[in-house]
Amino acid sequence: MVNTEGLGLDAAGVKLSRRGIVEVDSHFQTSVEGVYAAGDVIGPSLASVSMEQGCVAASHALGLGFKVKLDPLSVSAVYSVPELAGVGLTEDIAKEQGIDYEVGRCSFGDIPRGLISGDTDGILKLIFHRQDRRLLGVHILGDIASELVALGQTLSNEGIMKDHGRV
Repeated sequence: MVNTEGLGLDAAGVKLSRRGIVEVDSHFQTSVEGVYAAGDVIGPSLASVSMEQGCVAASHALGLGFKVKLDPLSVSAVYSVPELAGVGLTEDIAKEQGIDYEVGRCSFGDIPRGLISGDTDGILKLIFHRQDRRLLGVHILGDIASELVALGQTLSNEGIMKDHGRV
């Protein structure tokens, strides 16, 4: 839950949703020119997503131009034991969208991280577009899943295909 009470945002003229969330544009600028917001005040998210939001806001505010937009594929993670993390489409979403997909699965004991750490409990699940074989989603249950899923985010953004080529 977002708690923006006591920040004086009303007095500053910053628009809030009826749930108290600070409203921002694509550069994370609020309704007040020169005032930016990122992180939990614009909606709860992972620290890594909040950091990226802050980079976009700072780049825009200072006219730096190095970070102009947020990654379209946000990572989600549950910091449990074992961790659970994902990025991109799930099977359910692919079905809902009518996408012809295929799934690749393997246990943590079959990937280098599991073998190196000796922690072989877990699973890696990949969702591919059947026709062009683009990577659409990566889902991990296992040791440091929240860190490993970032590789899936990068590969999905790069248009990596199942046979290791590029779209």
